[in-house]
Amino acid sequence: MPQLSYFRTWCKQCQDWELHYRKIGGEENNLICKECGCIYTSVSVSEIPREKVIEQRERYTAKEKSGFEKMFSGYLFQSRESQMMDMFREPGYNTEISECDAGQKSIDDKRKELREIDWAERKRVMEELRVEKLKYAHLGRNDKCACGSGKKYKNCHLQKFE
Repeated sequence: MPQLSYFRTWCKQCQDWELHYRKIGGEENNLICKECGCIYTSVSVSEIPREKVIEQRERYTAKEKSGFEKMFSGYLFQSRESQMMDMFREPGYNTEISECDAGQKSIDDKRKELREIDWAERKRVMEELRVEKLKYAHLGRNDKCACGSGKKYKNCHLQKFE
């Protein structure tokens, strides 16, 4: 079934996030703005107004979320009539819009990296605590602490492990 693909990217002439399409055939393989017809030229996120970047990031996040939901709701939950209608639709009804991430992927990757670093640090601290706790496992609450402080275990290191 034929599919029409649009790419939402920043149009310098329109000064907004517009749908662009790829002209097939000939030597032209550039993205062309659907609104003004100009050819897409790359632009840095820092050149785009902040509110427009935030707007596009929200649009991108919503599109990603809806794609995830579609993946799990798909044909399994459709009625048989709906599945049959999808099979016999006219060609060319399917249009896909690819949203520009406007830097959101790099933000998400950085957050993921920071979470992984945080998790590794927590894991390291928990392992150190477990090893230290093993040193005191043989002591009772009222025994002298093994660290040499002269205090009872309950007043010295027991609080640290609870």
